[in-house]
Amino acid sequence: MAKKKQFVTAAAAFAVAASAVTPAITADAATKTVRLSSDFVRAGNLDAALDKSYNGGEIHWYKSSVDMNKLGVFQTAKGFVKGQGLKVEKRVRVLNYAQDIQPEGEIVLEQGVPASGLRVQPVLFADGNHYAKPVAVAGFNTDKVGEFEGTFTYANKAFGTVTKTVKYKVVASKVELSNVKQEVEGDTLSVSADVKNLKDGEKVELVIFPGKDESKAIAIDAVVKEGVVTASAKDLPVGNHSFILRSGEVKTDAVNFAVEAPMVKEVKAINAQTVEVHFNKAIDAKTLKVDNEDLIKVEAGSGAVETGAIKQELSTDGMTLTLTTANTKIFKGDYTVKVPFEMIKDVKGTFVKPINAKVSVDDKVAPALVKATTLVKDVKDGIKSVVVTFDENVKSVDTIKIDGLNYNVVLDGKEATITFAQPLDASKKYDVTVINATDFAGNIKDVQVAPLSVSVDNVSPEVSSVVAISEDKLKLTLSKKVDIAELKKSSMLSATVGTFATSIIESVDAGEKDGEYIITLNDQYLFKTGNSDVVTLKFAEKALVDSLGNTNLVKIEKTATVTKDATAPAVSKVEEVKDKDGKVTGFALTYTEDVKGQSLTGLKVVNAKGEILAVNDVVNAPTIDEEDSKKVVFSFKANVVSSKYTFELPEGFVTDNALVANKSAKYGFSVTINDIVPPAQTSFAIVSATNVENKVNTLAVDFGTKVAVVGDGSALNPSAYTINGVTLPADTKITLAGNVGDNDYQTKVEIELPKGFVKANDAKAGFRITGVKSLDGKTSESKFVTVDIKDNTAPELKSIVATDLTKLTLSYSEAVKVTAEAPVAPATKVDAIADELKLLDSKGNVVTFSDYTVTEDGKIVLTVTDAIAVKSVSTVKLGENGEANIFDANNVAQKEEITVSK
Repeated sequence: MAKKKQFVTAAAAFAVAASAVTPAITADAATKTVRLSSDFVRAGNLDAALDKSYNGGEIHWYKSSVDMNKLGVFQTAKGFVKGQGLKVEKRVRVLNYAQDIQPEGEIVLEQGVPASGLRVQPVLFADGNHYAKPVAVAGFNTDKVGEFEGTFTYANKAFGTVTKTVKYKVVASKVELSNVKQEVEGDTLSVSADVKNLKDGEKVELVIFPGKDESKAIAIDAVVKEGVVTASAKDLPVGNHSFILRSGEVKTDAVNFAVEAPMVKEVKAINAQTVEVHFNKAIDAKTLKVDNEDLIKVEAGSGAVETGAIKQELSTDGMTLTLTTANTKIFKGDYTVKVPFEMIKDVKGTFVKPINAKVSVDDKVAPALVKATTLVKDVKDGIKSVVVTFDENVKSVDTIKIDGLNYNVVLDGKEATITFAQPLDASKKYDVTVINATDFAGNIKDVQVAPLSVSVDNVSPEVSSVVAISEDKLKLTLSKKVDIAELKKSSMLSATVGTFATSIIESVDAGEKDGEYIITLNDQYLFKTGNSDVVTLKFAEKALVDSLGNTNLVKIEKTATVTKDATAPAVSKVEEVKDKDGKVTGFALTYTEDVKGQSLTGLKVVNAKGEILAVNDVVNAPTIDEEDSKKVVFSFKANVVSSKYTFELPEGFVTDNALVANKSAKYGFSVTINDIVPPAQTSFAIVSATNVENKVNTLAVDFGTKVAVVGDGSALNPSAYTINGVTLPADTKITLAGNVGDNDYQTKVEIELPKGFVKANDAKAGFRITGVKSLDGKTSESKFVTVDIKDNTAPELKSIVATDLTKLTLSYSEAVKVTAEAPVAPATKVDAIADELKLLDSKGNVVTFSDYTVTEDGKIVLTVTDAIAVKSVSTVKLGENGEANIFDANNVAQKEEITVSK
């Protein structure tokens, strides 16, 4: 039955197919209707889907009988055969097709810029959707500015062809700025961007808004080259700023940027002996020390290893400070690197932000073999020594093997040197095997192998140059480093000048770089016949000897001309000196070279009437600017009156730094005081601020004049004083020094820092005094000094842990000690702290202890005889009764009334 059913179904399908290709004739009462075979309407072309004739007669179709927007279903198209009285019908199904091209928005092109972005347009289809389709473009031209017409044509066999005429506009092209990039390094901003359509005569500017304030805009012309604009701005102030790029009316969006204050960017442990402090700006090396004491301190945390004296070395670029432990000491544990308040400066004089940076060091990496090298003068001479280099300092090496033989080594930091009694054959290849290289943290690398690199150096040292760097010093530059001991021998190196046959060399010292040497001449033989001398350096044979024994085989003579400084310092300019508010308070003379020895002796001042005035009535004693030794600064007296003043400086008012000092010539100049406002004498200078001897954390201030002790500006007001920028707390004890009736009573105070104010030892803290008033109404000038302070913060109990059945370990915020001497000696050992440590069980009952010990790291271990009681201890109370006998290293007693739950 199943097969028979399939046969019938197939036959039925054949019948349907046959009716689809064979026209059917249906008779009715009036006319006959012919039904033609069905078809699809493709590409929107209805005519193509409808028959043109039937039975030799032309067919006229009613187009309205088919809805071209009705897709995917069969519709009946109707018509008739002309002259035959026959109706015709045909079933057709309309497929999706393109109807129109509809560009999005107005088409605007730039003059001179080839039309682009037009070749894909939205095409509307019969299904009501827009599809992005490629189109043919014609009639678009950007030679002239104006409105024009062009055409788009979409053509597709499946979807039909549509042509659309559209209007477009050509406008003058605008500058385009894109891909803006910025980089801030130190106080310099660098900006770059891509630029298009920049015409001759047009420029691009970098506009900076300091503090993001557009009213303070600073415009800088940018450089444009090959479509890229670049610009930079230097010496920008610290803070948050913004910038734009602009060309005419075209502007980029504002871009924010920040210029950071000098600060520590990172503290990084390199290995067990080295920690690096990285700054964001170059640091002034001179400010890293006070009285030859390092200002940057390293403090060991609880349990950290003692490092010994730490060597500090600033990199040549001033950006990295390397901290190295002493000798065999190491870093291990947690440390704090402390940068003090207002002491260290960058190279531009801005203070580095204070910081307490934590760094944890736990070196687990063994020293790595970097290379093994040797230099030979000649392969035939053989290898006399080998230098093995590691990536860190090496404490020990068991042995080094070369060619299967063991050798002892001499260690020096990162290098191990082997010297051979019998030279090795330099023509062979060797592997250098290092056995058990150990660093100072105890990390061991058992076996490391590196090929021996052999380099041949048979070049004799040569004299590259000899130049005079001062009146009596020459810089000798050689092609390589030599044995300076040989060079210092009078038989090897001599110098003569004029008729003096005796060598005039006073000393020979190594310069800053390998191969550089500074030769100091005996100046008593110089400049006897004039202001210059030709110095002849004479190098004997074998005077220059490098480490391999390469030497000069012939005598060498070189000359250099030393010139006497016979030029006196001269004034190059006179300029006003202004205070922070822009008021002129004096003037400065800038000389042509560094000067010294200025005084008021012989200085003459004449007013506009020709009257000779007392110099002290007009100006204060001049000083040489600390940062510019060419500049001598004068400040006006408070009572100076408006007038024209003529100053006459005598000969020798200043001198230079020549071997024979040159005196300045007489010099006269005039200064007219009109808008010049001398500093009002509304302030006074504080004489001194120091530590009080034998009093920890007590500071003394000598104001030099009687000061207010009540009300606003009182010298007894803690708000007038700061330590490292922190105002002293209100409970700070400040007292007048001396006794009532003493001359200095009410001119000096002593300040005792309150307990708990100093968190850690700080050998050099910044102490500042501001705003103290004298009895005559003047205000103190700000005074800043460095002082020594010590931790006076009490140790705080942090935890209590039962370490076994009878032991309780108390851990504090810092190491503690128990003393029987302060303040009252106890009768027994336990009595020393019995009143200080109250152990309570969960019900509040006291749990006694029979003994205690203090561990090496400053913890207290209590012995409780009752094991059950140990388990039941839930609270420790401190300082409830008695005197405090638990102290930190600075004898600061434990805090009172502290409760720590177990």
